Amino acid sequence: MLAPHLPEAERHAALAEALTNTRAIRDEKSRAAALAALAPHLPEAERHAALREALAAARAIEDEHSRTEALAALAPHLPEEKRQVAQTEALAATRTIVNEKDRARALVALVPHLPDTERRTALTEALAALVRLSETERHSILTEALDAISAIAWENHRARALSVLVPHLPPRLLEKALDAACAMEDEWSRVKALAKLIPHLPKILLPRVLDAVCTIEDEKSRAAALRALAQHLPDTLLPKALAAARAIKDAGSRADTLVALAPHLPDAEQHAALSAALEAARAIADERYRANALRILASHLPEEEKRQVALINALEAARAIEYERSRADTLAALAPHLAALPAPLRYRCWAEMLPLLAHRPRPQLLADL
Repeated sequence: MLAPHLPEAERHAALAEALTNTRAIRDEKSRAAALAALAPHLPEAERHAALREALAAARAIEDEHSRTEALAALAPHLPEEKRQVAQTEALAATRTIVNEKDRARALVALVPHLPDTERRTALTEALAALVRLSETERHSILTEALDAISAIAWENHRARALSVLVPHLPPRLLEKALDAACAMEDEWSRVKALAKLIPHLPKILLPRVLDAVCTIEDEKSRAAALRALAQHLPDTLLPKALAAARAIKDAGSRADTLVALAPHLPDAEQHAALSAALEAARAIADERYRANALRILASHLPEEEKRQVALINALEAARAIEYERSRADTLAALAPHLAALPAPLRYRCWAEMLPLLAHRPRPQLLADL
């Protein structure tokens, strides 16, 4: 449009002429589209009037599919309250389309313009309409759906919409879905999209997924993606995933990720991974998170290490007792079992317990020692 680049006096005249010409367009769909395109450049009062006229023109379109398209295209330009009304009307108009192919296409066209909940409903209805279509028609509409999802502005919403679509995609479109997931800049949204996508991917795409996961900067997001990927990796990719898990600095995330990978490793590496997970769990600073991590880890450990974890959990619970005498008595009861712990951990536990045991009478303290 030339008008915005003209001097102010000429701009007003050009916009007034454009508005007059636009209002003279007889075809409602064309008039609605032209008014919507012109409205952002008009002064506020005229802009509101133009949008009202565009909405009226869109509503007057007789063909349901064309009315749906016009309302969906117009909705982003409307004030919030009218936008919701237009979106609701567009969705209602779409549902009246008898031809399943046309209804599915119209629902897919609405996807970028609807609120999140309605968007997922529209996708579900579009997928239901595909059941009786030919494979070629389904492929075409699913491709359009992927393009529509890629046009969603909020990446978190884009990831949710993609999760609805992914289970219905044929193998030929899964790589395109992977492209859409990897294109997300927000790392947590990318992880959510990848987690839904990974179980459906052919093995040939898994090296690319692992590479994408390893480039995620946020450690917790990277760890979550590795956990989602763990059970689907072929043996050839497990060493790279294991190295990525060991490189995670956050102790809790490292422990969780090693536990997720361990069942899929050869026996020797499995034991080493669980030992590393146990070491990471013990290094978690927050007592509650540490206790929870140890409880989760315990079910995966050999019997000897299970006993160690149970003892560590008992010590954690004893140290949390507020009443000093009860805490000291409980720790004293646990003291004889410390010999089951590895020497460095045993020394640390003794160093922490002695000041607490000192609250007991001297004869009992000497007996504990």
